[in-house]
Amino acid sequence: MEGTIFNIQKFSIHDGPGIRTTIFLKGCPLHCLWCHNPEGMNPKIELIYYEDRCKRCGACILACKFGVLSMGENALELDRDKCTACGKCQEACNYGAIELAGKEASIQHIVDEVMKDWVFYKNSGGGVTISGGEPFMQWKFMLELVKALKAKGVHVAVDTSGYTLWRRIQEVASYTDLFLYDLKLIDNEKHLKYIGVDNTAILDNLMKLSESGAKIRLRIPLIKGVNDSPKDLDDTVEFVKCLRLEDIQILRYHSMGMEKYPRLNEEYQMQGDEVPEPVVVEEFAERLRALGNTVSIGG
Repeated sequence: MEGTIFNIQKFSIHDGPGIRTTIFLKGCPLHCLWCHNPEGMNPKIELIYYEDRCKRCGACILACKFGVLSMGENALELDRDKCTACGKCQEACNYGAIELAGKEASIQHIVDEVMKDWVFYKNSGGGVTISGGEPFMQWKFMLELVKALKAKGVHVAVDTSGYTLWRRIQEVASYTDLFLYDLKLIDNEKHLKYIGVDNTAILDNLMKLSESGAKIRLRIPLIKGVNDSPKDLDDTVEFVKCLRLEDIQILRYHSMGMEKYPRLNEEYQMQGDEVPEPVVVEEFAERLRALGNTVSIGG
């Protein structure tokens, strides 16, 4: 079985306990306006164009047999609908101006790659984290991958928005040591506005996962003007009261993914300055700690 991934990131220290390798699966049904991995949204392999690296030599145009590339007045122009992700343009470019976001990878290839760092997982209490995109977009592939990793004795974490069918989470949970579960907004109308989907399944699945006894690290991104109002914070605290959690991470907004959007011919819809006020973050953290949770702040 093969899946589509867009990165294997080694020596990760923010995606679960210890030193880890994070596998990023491509495709996401959510469209968070602040997403810092936009190359993970589209389930298909796609082109990334770095205009600042391009020397306009035309080598990529000659290499492409499908008419995807042409020389514009100021930069290379890409007809992405024609692209077959053959990779010939990437091979022809000597300046790193064109890359493919995504590649097909077998379960065996991924397992072989991550097991090269087994000693680091063992000595640090680390392991492998399956992330995205949204990994449940490729849930059959992910299920077989976590099975294979558990068979090797690897600690497995799954980073998810929870936007999927409950039965799929149940199946994966049998082979998962820790869920990194994102909780963005309780208000469904605002969730639709900023995330693009209804949050009913997300909240229901989180409640069920908590009741099942699974280990959950709740991740709450905090974005100024989006989910940091008194009502949003009150709603979140009230919902968290009902959950059994390992710990909570508050992730302050950052704009590090902003520069990726033009490379994909996409528009970044945030201003880039939506960092929440420190006092708001600290007071929110204290309210969550008062419920008996271990809370850290990152971002």
